[in-house]
Amino acid sequence: MVLPASTYMMLLYSVTITSLSGVWNEQQLKTLPMSLHEQNMVLYAGGFVLNLGGHFIKSALVDGTPGFFVGYDKTSIAVVAVNACFGIVVTAVYKYADAGMKCMANAVTTVMLLTVSWALFGLQVPATTLAGCIVVIVAVALYSTTTLERVNVVSSTYRMVVAGLLAALACFILSGIASI
Repeated sequence: MVLPASTYMMLLYSVTITSLSGVWNEQQLKTLPMSLHEQNMVLYAGGFVLNLGGHFIKSALVDGTPGFFVGYDKTSIAVVAVNACFGIVVTAVYKYADAGMKCMANAVTTVMLLTVSWALFGLQVPATTLAGCIVVIVAVALYSTTTLERVNVVSSTYRMVVAGLLAALACFILSGIASI
């Protein structure tokens, strides 16, 4: 273990809360009689009201609380806009795919960003992170080669393509390990 045990306990707690809320959100999006757009409007309006209410409560209780939009510049407004778009995309993924697919997409995105940062910007990637990348790649390969209807009956061509891609990516990652 690289980090203290308390860190792993906090990570476990965070993963548990995140996964439970993701599954619950997916279930709500798929079973409520509202359209996806109505649900997004309710979620964003609720978030706006709660955040605005929290700000006004804090400003009433704590002297010197800055104004609601104090500190916002073009970059922070762009971050808020991108996160709002991300929230809309996530609800669409929950509605039309599932929480597992969202989790897999987040993991693959992280591996891709690490690879680009290493290749283009010289990011030093620790061996434990590279091992995590390999786990993600293997998990995606296993997930994508298995179907509910035909467990263990995947075409040999498809398996060879996935194995080749995994081998190429593993060589790329191992070359990164060798350069550390």
